[in-house]
This record gives sequence, structure tokens and C-alpha cells, in this order.
Amino acid sequence: MRKAMNEMKNRRPAAEEIAEEEVPLAAAPKGTWSIVNMIAMILTAVIGLGMAAFKAAGLTGIIPAASSAAIFAMNDKMSGNMALTNSQTPVMIALLIAAVILAVVIARKANKQ
Repeated sequence: MRKAMNEMKNRRPAAEEIAEEEVPLAAAPKGTWSIVNMIAMILTAVIGLGMAAFKAAGLTGIIPAASSAAIFAMNDKMSGNMALTNSQTPVMIALLIAAVILAVVIARKANKQ
């Protein structure tokens, strides 16, 4: 029996050294999202919903709100890193300013009637 065990030990191949490979890491999330864009989108939506209360506004108040929500959803990747601003921030600020101007004009028009 010992002889059989010795023969089995002799049959085993010598231990091979396996080189350590670098373990691949998960890819970093691509894209960023901007906190300024999110704030501008929320404010534009609130202004748009506020304008919807005026009968003179009709759907006019919804257009900037829907536009800013669509731009935010298409361009800002919420799974990415947060940034203060990105390339779409000027567009979002312009939509917010347009919504404010539109709200002021509609409020003045409603007060005159």
C-alpha cells in the first residue's frame, strides 16, 4: 500500500506557479449630472404648474416645464458623478428665465382682465 502511495506521489505533476493577473475593475459611470440643472428643472416645473392655474395661460406654462424635464432626462446621467454645471446648464437657465418672464406676462395679463 505504501508503494502505491509513493507511486501516486511520483505521478503528480510539479506545482506550477501561476502569475497573478490584474483583476479588472468595474467601469466608472460615464456621464455626469448637474445639480444646477436639477434645480432649474424643478423651478421651471413649479412655475409651469403655477401658470397652469391661470386660465389665460392654457398650455403655455407646460411647454418650458416639459422642455426642461426632457432635456434633463436625456442629457444628465443620474448614475454618473454629480457636477455643479455641465454643457446643458445655459440651456436650462435660459428655459428657467423664459418661464419666469412668461409667468410675469401671464400674471399681468390676468390681473388686467
